[in-house]
Amino acid sequence: MSSRNTYLSPSDRETALALSRALRAGAEAALANGDLAALKLHTCGKLAEYYGQFSEEEFKAVHDSVDQDTFPTIARVDRIEIDGDTAIAEVTAHTRAAPTENTVRTINLQKFPDGWKVCYPQN
Repeated sequence: MSSRNTYLSPSDRETALALSRALRAGAEAALANGDLAALKLHTCGKLAEYYGQFSEEEFKAVHDSVDQDTFPTIARVDRIEIDGDTAIAEVTAHTRAAPTENTVRTINLQKFPDGWKVCYPQN
C-alpha cells in the first residue's frame, strides 16, 4: 500500500482503490476505444450531456478523425480526495505520441448507486 494511503480510514482506502480502478477502466478506456455507450455510462453532468448529443455513427466519425496517439493515458493516480459522494483525483498522464512527457491532471468524480463517474465540477 502506498504511504499516502496510510492516512485513509479503511472505508476511504477501499473507496480510493475503487476510484483508481474506475478511472483506468472507465472513461479513459472508453475514450481511447471510442466506446460511446461506455462513455455515457462512466460520465455524468455536463460531460454526460456532451456525449449524449452524439449518435454512435456521429461519435465514431469524430473519434476516428482524431489522432489516436493524442488521447491521454493515466500513468498513475497520485492522490485522491474524497468528500462524501464526490472526489477529486490527481493523476499523472501522458499520450502515446509523447510517453515521456507526463502532465498532471485533475479529474472530478461523483458517486452514484452504480459506481463512480467522471464529471465536470459543479459551479
